[in-house]
Order: sequence, then C-alpha cells, then structure tokens
Amino acid sequence: MTGATFVGRTVALQELSRTLEAVAGGTGALLLVSGEAGVGKTRLLEHFVSGHPEVVFLRGKCLPGEGVELYHPFVEAIGATEGESPSGPAPDLPLGLGGGERVSYSLPMGLAGLGAIRPSPAVAPLATGSSAARVDFTQEKSRMFESVAGFVSGRAKDGPVVFLVDDLQWADDATLQLLHYLVRNTRSGRVLWVGAYRPEDLEVPEESPPLVDFIKRARREGLLRTLEVSRLEEQECARLLSSLLGRDDVPWELVHKIFTQTEGNPYFLEEVVKSLAEQGILDPSAQRLTVDLSSAEVPTTVKDVIGRRVEQLPEDALKVLQQAAVVGPEFTYDVLLASSGVEEETLVEALDSLADAKLIVEDRAGRETYRFTHNMIQEVAYAGLSRAKKRLMHKRVAKALEEVYAGRTETVVFALAHHYTEAADLPRGLPFAIAAGDRALSSFGFTEAVRYYTLALESIETLGGMEVEGFGHEAEVDLLIKLGYACDVTGDWKKSKEYYLEAIKLCDGDTIQRARAHRQLGHLERRRNEWESAREHFEAGLRASEALGDLHGMADTYSGMAWIAWRTGDFDQTVAYSDKCIAVAEQINDRRTTAQAKIDLGNAYNELAADLDRALEYYEEALALLEAIKDQSQMPRALNNIGDIYLKKGEYRRALEYFERTRQVADKNGDLAIKGYAICNLGETQFRMGDAEQGIEYIRQALEIFRRTDDKYMVGSCYMFIGIYHHRRKEWEQAERYFEDSLRLMQGQQLQWGLATTLHAYGLMLRDQGLAERAHKALENAAEVFERLGARPKAEEVRESMAELPT
Repeated sequence: MTGATFVGRTVALQELSRTLEAVAGGTGALLLVSGEAGVGKTRLLEHFVSGHPEVVFLRGKCLPGEGVELYHPFVEAIGATEGESPSGPAPDLPLGLGGGERVSYSLPMGLAGLGAIRPSPAVAPLATGSSAARVDFTQEKSRMFESVAGFVSGRAKDGPVVFLVDDLQWADDATLQLLHYLVRNTRSGRVLWVGAYRPEDLEVPEESPPLVDFIKRARREGLLRTLEVSRLEEQECARLLSSLLGRDDVPWELVHKIFTQTEGNPYFLEEVVKSLAEQGILDPSAQRLTVDLSSAEVPTTVKDVIGRRVEQLPEDALKVLQQAAVVGPEFTYDVLLASSGVEEETLVEALDSLADAKLIVEDRAGRETYRFTHNMIQEVAYAGLSRAKKRLMHKRVAKALEEVYAGRTETVVFALAHHYTEAADLPRGLPFAIAAGDRALSSFGFTEAVRYYTLALESIETLGGMEVEGFGHEAEVDLLIKLGYACDVTGDWKKSKEYYLEAIKLCDGDTIQRARAHRQLGHLERRRNEWESAREHFEAGLRASEALGDLHGMADTYSGMAWIAWRTGDFDQTVAYSDKCIAVAEQINDRRTTAQAKIDLGNAYNELAADLDRALEYYEEALALLEAIKDQSQMPRALNNIGDIYLKKGEYRRALEYFERTRQVADKNGDLAIKGYAICNLGETQFRMGDAEQGIEYIRQALEIFRRTDDKYMVGSCYMFIGIYHHRRKEWEQAERYFEDSLRLMQGQQLQWGLATTLHAYGLMLRDQGLAERAHKALENAAEVFERLGARPKAEEVRESMAELPT
C-alpha cells in the first residue's frame, strides 16, 4: 500500500487562504478548526502550509491526561526552533518562582536552556523562608507571557507565522491563558494562531473543559474565526482509496461499502483498508482488483479496527506497546527500557516492529523520543489492561522516572505525581504532588496548582498520622498557605480563607508562616471589602513580623493597611502607614512596594486632602520607579491616577491620553480590574467634555467589568454616573433609582468616600428636581461624611451647593 494523497477540502483551503492573506497584511487572527477524531484537521493544515513556503510554521500538541508539563505545545514549538536565529534579540524569561530559597527549577514553561530564549535573574518565591518577599505572580506572569509574545513577534519579522496548537481540547488552563494573551497582543502582527480540536471531547457531563470558557471569552472579545472540517464525500473517498492502493481501478462496490462503513472519516477509512489487506481480503498488488466482501470482517468503529491490529501484535511488541501507553502519549527510550522489564535488544526489535506497523513514530531525531501515531492507539492499548496491572505498571513508570531523572526529578514532577497517584502509593507520591503544585504555581498555572496541592492534602488525610519521610508539621502548614493562595488567585475565596485559617491554627507561636498566613488573609479580606477582618489579620501579621524582624513582611503589611485606610477615607492613617511602608521598603531596596506606597500617598492627597499637585508628584515618582523595574502590573495604576489628576485639573485631553495608555497596558496584561477603572475614567472625562452619550457608553462597559470582578465600590460608582446621566436628561425616576442603588452599596460596604460622593451628586439631582428639603438633607449628610474623613475642601464644596438651595 502507498501513502495517501491529499483530497478534497476546497472550501476549507479557500477560507485558510483568505485568513492568511489578512494576516500577511498585518491583521493577526485566531482560527479554531473543529472536527471529529480522524477527520483530517492536522493533515489539512499541513497541506495548506506546504503550499506557502514564505510562512514560518510553528506547531505544538496538547497531550491528554494528567502528568503533562504546563504549556506543553509552546515548549514543543519553541524547542523545535533551537539552533535557528530569528530576527531581533531573543527575549528574556523570568525564572520559576516556586521551590527553595533560590529556585533551581527550569523556566516557566520548561523553556530553560532553549537557545531561542534566554533566562533572566531569579526572583525570590512566595512561600519560602524568613527573608523571602511576597512575590507578585501577576507581574511575573506578565513578564513571562510578554517574553513568549516577543519571541513569536520576532519570528514574524521575516514573514507570516502560522502557529498551530493541535488537540486543543486537552489544553490545560495555563496553556489557554497564554494563548489568549498571545492572540490578544499580536492582533496587529503577522501571526495566525490556529487551534485544532475535537468538539466531541468538550461534551463532558460532569465538568466543563477549560477550552469551553476560552471559546466563549474569545468570541465575546471578537478574537475568533472558526472553520469546521467535515467528513469526505463518497467521490473524495474513492480518490483517497485509489491513492492508498496505488491504482485507479478500485471497484465502486468496494468504495461504497467502505464509505458506508466509515461514513467518510479519512483515518477510519485508512485503518479499514489496512485491516482488509492484513486479512488477505484486499491485495493491492493483484493484477485485477477483485474483492469478495461477503465474508469480510469490516470493523464498525475506529477503536475496533485499532484493537484488532493491536491484538495481532507479537507478544513482546504488545507488551512494549501497553507499557508505552501507561507512560503517556509521548515516551522516551530510557524510561520505557527501565519500566518495561524486557531486554534492550528485545525492546529495540519491538519498537521497530511497532514503527513498521505505524503504531508509533520516533518524534525527535537524536533524542529517542517516541509518540503514538494517533491518540486512539494509546487509548485502546491502555484500555486493554486490568486495574491491577495498570497500578503495577504505573508504579514501574514512576520508579523508572526517578531512576532516569535522578538529580533532576523537578523536571518530571507532574508525571511522578500522576504515576504514583495511579499506583496508589501515597507516601511516595505525596512529596511529588506538592512539588508538582509548586512547579505549577511557579509557572502561573494556578488552576493546576490547586489540583496538585489538593491531591497532596487528600493524601495527608488518607494517610492519617502516618509519618512520611521529609514531610513534617511545617510542610503541612506551608502546603495550606500555598493552597490558600492558589485558591485566592483562581477566585475561590471561601476555600482560600478556610486554608489560611487552618494554617494559622496549626502554627505554634509567632513564625514566618503565621505572619504570612495572616497577611494573605488580610489581602483577601480587603479585596472583599471586609475591612475589620482585614485589619485584624494585618495587625496580627504585623505583630509576628515585628517580633521576627521580617522587614519584607512588615512592608507588605503596611502597604495593605494603607490601602484600607484610603478606601475607608482615613487620610491621616493612609499617610502614616504609607510613610512607614516606604521607610521599611527602602531599607530592603524593595522598589515595587515603595512605588505602591507612593501611589497610596498620592491617593490620600488626591481624594482626601485635595492637594492635586502633591498627589501628582507622588504618582510620577511611583511611575518612574515602576518603569525602572519594568513592572507592568502596577504601572497602569500609576498611569490611571495621573490621568485622574489631569481630569480634576480640567486638562481633559491629557487625561484621555493617560486613561487610554492605562487601558492599553491593562489590556495587554489581561488585568480586567484596572482596565475597568480606565474605561470608567474615560467615561467620566467624556461627561466633563460634554459628550454624555459616549461617556455613558464607557460607563456601561466598565459596569459589566466591575460586576465580573465583584468590585462593589466601582459598581456603586458606575451607578452614580448613570444616575448623573439620567439627571442631566431630567429622567428623574431613573436617576433616583440608580442613585439609591449606589447609596445602598456604599453604605452596606462602609465605603465612606463613595457614600459622600454619591450623596453629593444625589443632592444636586434633588435640588434641580425642586425637592429642596430632601436635597438639603442629602447634601448635609455628604458634608458631614467628608468632614469626618478630614476632607475639608470637599465638605466646603458641598456646603457651597447647599447655599444655593432656596430657604
């Protein structure tokens, strides 16, 4: 039999050509190609790219199941470029953040050592010893994502890039977050992102695969194009059969029988033809092709035909195939040799016979890495094993990995955690489950970190008090804190709080761990507007940090307390805590925390003291610090607040400039919260400039964002702005409804500054409606709150409005 030629797909090829033409013109795109297993998605894309030699083709494949390295398709694609010289300098990537005092893990995504990308200096991790700073994972994630975007953009300088991520249905959440970032930040570049996936694998009753949310988000943001690859028509199947058999005289009876049986699925069709040839029913070399199908056993499913081929393998080849299926979709010679229990000569012969049967293929020349030619081959081989045998074989694989990767097991911790779990060897698997969580956390795979840390915690509970070598009381506390942090980042605040409280309960006396847990809880509670609880935890964390002389912890705590004081309208406390924070942060040369404190000081002088020039000075000092350390995560906050100063000064064009810069940086970072602030401020600026319709459009966009981020203060502020909009249109009933909604939120969350601001706007609306008595009451309440907050200029402004009321 000969190899199959490419047939059909005219419409799909035309759509790909149109998309590539737009990309070549500088309009980046995301194209999701869907189709069932074996329908020919990958072959279509390979055929298309082969006709465009000017295109740089990068490709990576998502792998099924547990134990797979995060960002695998990007590691694979960029790894394949090693030794090449793309245009421009290679971008830097930050080191991983999990693990020991100074980590020895590979780069996030496992890209350390790849010639295409150079590492940058290490960063102290979140959850380590006494002197470790609290790392901003958002900042480090942004740096890493930007590095990959820089690498891909560098490849696109010499021509269009087509980057294929195959089998996207198996992508982990971290991989999809990176893909989303890359698509969003190469929209003006010559990059075509292609994701091929099997829609049938998204129909999981118990859970929603990460790809489902990715598709919804990409469609909502207007990033997505789609292409469906369907089965072949009967005439196309006839051409495919002719190419497989190497002859043009294929009887139509055979074509129709196979087409009916396979329903036009190309991979199924090829496997059926191989099966008929192996049964001796179909002889492609015969002078005249005659086929008697009356006694032919034509398989009814793809897995059925693969199963028959597997069953016919020699004993040694079958044993090796099954062991390889346990290792995973990709496997190395060394691990297979160490786990299979066969002699080396036997293994080599078995691998050769499996390759001849086109069940496996050697993937990378010189590295002795293999993969299954189709994922369903691994599925069928693995499914043929009993539970007991699977457990035994997983244990063999785990031991083989430890042996082969001795001294560098951190590079395969995901696989070790997976195989020891499947082997039900909890004492041996526990340290690797924790290490896998650390590696996921250090690579910004927060969802995956939760999964591995939870697996570790469940193992501890199952083991009950059994001692595990290298795992003691402190390690359990550390695990709880890291799990709390990962849950916080993924939005499960309830679980996060539970884990932090459990960690505090297990701590004996003032320790770094206790201080860290209290601080993390303080940050969690302040984001939830639980001010009293946040203060209590910050104060407890501060006492512990002071007792231990932990300057990093003290600076972080002062920063959190200053933020609460600002949000609750306490000017004096905001200044006091910010000054303390700066004093400690400068001792340890923590420029990022210093910048944050200067922003908080700027906020205090901006809103509470109405000293705009001094506030601007602090914001600009903060921005200079952040630019010096290339901190993209906090930079938008400084830009946004500088814009707010120009807004209040009436310099609207400059305000718009800064708010637009804020939105661009936040959009690039994927920082939805600060993007919402920028859009809201763009709306307010448009209001001030007299364009109410454009202003209200921005405000409504911002409102949707703040609802999603659960920022009650800003939801209340948006309600206030919508109330002002209806006030100007003299739509009194609608205006009053929005003002009242804003007031309820501000009062309920003890947001005093927001309460006073809304009362002021509400009072002006009541005044213009002719309701003087109610207007006086609202304005009097606003002035009292501003007075209580120490914001005398604002209180005077309100009282001037009261003086205009009829007596």
